[in-house]
Amino acid sequence: MNETFSFKRFGTYFKYDITQLWRKHSRAVLLIGFSGVIAYVLCVLFSLLFNQTYQAPGIVGRFVVFAVASIVLELYMTKFYGFLTDKKEGSDWILVPASKTEKYVSMLLNTIIIIPVAFLIVFLGTDWIICLLDKTAGTALISSTSEVINSIQLGATDLDELKEVGMSPVLFMIMAVIGSWANYLYFLLCGICFKKNKIFYSILIIFAFSILMSTLSALVIPGIDFEAMLDNMSEEKVKAYVKGFMTAVYIFTVIYAVGMGWGVWHRINTIKH
Repeated sequence: MNETFSFKRFGTYFKYDITQLWRKHSRAVLLIGFSGVIAYVLCVLFSLLFNQTYQAPGIVGRFVVFAVASIVLELYMTKFYGFLTDKKEGSDWILVPASKTEKYVSMLLNTIIIIPVAFLIVFLGTDWIICLLDKTAGTALISSTSEVINSIQLGATDLDELKEVGMSPVLFMIMAVIGSWANYLYFLLCGICFKKNKIFYSILIIFAFSILMSTLSALVIPGIDFEAMLDNMSEEKVKAYVKGFMTAVYIFTVIYAVGMGWGVWHRINTIKH
């Protein structure tokens, strides 16, 4: 049997990995996934209690809950495999009969595909059911997304202009997914690196990086007269400038995702107790 990667052994380990994650984190996962339902019930109860009317949260309120739940899910990525820093549980994980490659692939599949997709299905599915049964809730989030996509497709001229500067909606969606993967991997990496206060240290690093970038921007940007620069540039040059900027953003996003993936791989290869 291949010592690096065996599909049969990987399938067995993958099932075991998902089972362990569900056993340890099912309550938190259900709370995050059904946060839209919880918010709906609370909103209706408060409406009945204080206004004596039955009113479900509107699309804006439900979108805010969705955004908050998405952020909480990212933060919670530090917990899913955080046990690796524990001496007993981490040592037991190392001794599980599967190669490091198989464990790494299972970790990636759970982190960037299985868990996020399950969250989207549960949250958006329950939101759709709520809007189907309760007309005071208005439009479902998934329906609103479809309407936005259709409106973009109808604006063929604007769409062509967006493509010219590297801002194609399809490419945007792809990069948004890659960016989300990178964020999940970042918090996963923090979870398997820090022994305590995993969420706190992961946020602290982001805060420190933000301060550093703000400081560098404050030193560089004041010396650039963007208004004068744009006045002296033709429309083609402006488009080329925007396209170059967007290309740099896309490249950075991909490098960020690959870097976080490599960091997780390096960590599980060097973890010791």
